[in-house]
Amino acid sequence: MAVEDQKLEKLVQRYASGSELRRWWPVVGGVSAQVIGLEIGLPDGTIQTVIMRRHGEADLAGNPNIAADEFRLLNLLHPYNLGTAKPLFLDTSCEIYPTPLLLLAYLDG
Repeated sequence: MAVEDQKLEKLVQRYASGSELRRWWPVVGGVSAQVIGLEIGLPDGTIQTVIMRRHGEADLAGNPNIAADEFRLLNLLHPYNLGTAKPLFLDTSCEIYPTPLLLLAYLDG
């Protein structure tokens, strides 16, 4: 298993214990963050598609708490149906990846 696969599997377990990482893919287009799509098999048999977002060095230099700030902001905005992704999980431990990250619900389109 590749290093990236191992890291993503650990992340999936931290997010939803007992789940299975079915597949992952890089999401292209962003320049300020690493964005990866994840397809997760949940323990109840459902499949969930989520987005992992890790801000880059420039963002972190400007605001070391940017992932936590984004997570809180999305939590505030999501109930108002503004087309924002639902924030699902925030990892600031830096135990899996060297920088904080968040998981967001996948928005098609």
